[in-house]
Amino acid sequence: KVSKENHVTTEYSITVNSSVILDVETWLYGDVTGDGRVDGTDYLRIKSHFLETYTLSGLGKLSGDVTKDGRMDGTDYLRIKSHFLGNYNLYK
Repeated sequence: KVSKENHVTTEYSITVNSSVILDVETWLYGDVTGDGRVDGTDYLRIKSHFLETYTLSGLGKLSGDVTKDGRMDGTDYLRIKSHFLGNYNLYK
């Protein structure tokens, strides 16, 4: 994984018949829906995950870990909520 300020890129290298195929995934911290922005839908999904009424997995769960501590918890939820409301910038 290569972490840049607000994006994480994961590269997988696969070899098939001596040809290397490279697959790259990039996601934005806080963007649990994967649509390239942090908006109300992301906030509501994080809130639902935090309240245990919705389960995020895969890239959604990784992008929800805005504190980059390996787990998604109340601090991540509050930071995404504050970012959505305009009171906090996730990327500064």
